Amino acid sequence: MSIPSSAYSQSINGSYQYSSLLEAYLTKYPAQIEEACQELAKRDFYMQEINYDERWEMGRFLMNQFGIQFEQSEGSELIFSLCLAIKNAFSLTDNNVGKLLEIAISKKYLR
Repeated sequence: MSIPSSAYSQSINGSYQYSSLLEAYLTKYPAQIEEACQELAKRDFYMQEINYDERWEMGRFLMNQFGIQFEQSEGSELIFSLCLAIKNAFSLTDNNVGKLLEIAISKKYLR
């Protein structure tokens, strides 16, 4: 499996520009917009340099345990950071996060 770095949203001057897949989901489920923004803010926290090791620990876990290949880009770090945000928000294990990511990939939420 591989994940292109364009599967996430990006923060632009404090606001979010969603990927087309996320935008379609949020259009269908507008009640999720606030929570999506909160999770993306947490993701931004994990993108800070102080969290570099934790971010890459998650990435190595996903690659080694689930065989997911990531592009070498900032996009991969954004995905790792979002995984950490979800892990901590819902008190999940790394394994739970990996399984959720596999489901997202299989359902084509990510390409």
